[in-house]
Amino acid sequence: MRSAWHSRSMSCLGTIIRPSSASPMRSMPSRFFQSSTACWCRNPDLAARAWEEVLRFEAPVHFRLRYVSAPLCIGNFNIDPGVRLLLGFASANWDETVFENPDSFMISRKPIRHFAFGSGRHFCLGAPLSRLEGRIILPRFLSRFPNYRLVNPPPTRNEDLTFPCIERLFIEPGRSD
Repeated sequence: MRSAWHSRSMSCLGTIIRPSSASPMRSMPSRFFQSSTACWCRNPDLAARAWEEVLRFEAPVHFRLRYVSAPLCIGNFNIDPGVRLLLGFASANWDETVFENPDSFMISRKPIRHFAFGSGRHFCLGAPLSRLEGRIILPRFLSRFPNYRLVNPPPTRNEDLTFPCIERLFIEPGRSD
């Protein structure tokens, strides 16, 4: 469980603090981020909502393998028990029938119901911890390092399609005013 928790938390923090150009899949609008950091520092509720939207926007878990346990029919396609399926959790978070403007980063989105933590009996036990971290870490990081900047080398991501995350992200903390 620690590995999954660590992946989600570090992925969320890395997504929030890096510039939009570092995202290989999607990009958080940098103008939104720059105008919002002061608000996140003063308002933990807003920081918690930003954390949830990051989980939806660039989910730390993209795919999971599952086996079909009983005959299943999806549309006109029959799937026999024992067949292994690759489920795309991340794509569920971008479903336009569920999320208005799914390609937009919107912390005002209500309710933010995403699949970053899975669902049902496979729901992540570390979800409450990740949410608590978002409520605490984001405002504290931004208030302690308001003038941080990324330094070379650029952020690197692992190549794991199931748990993609930033492996290294170098920052210079800057001086607080």
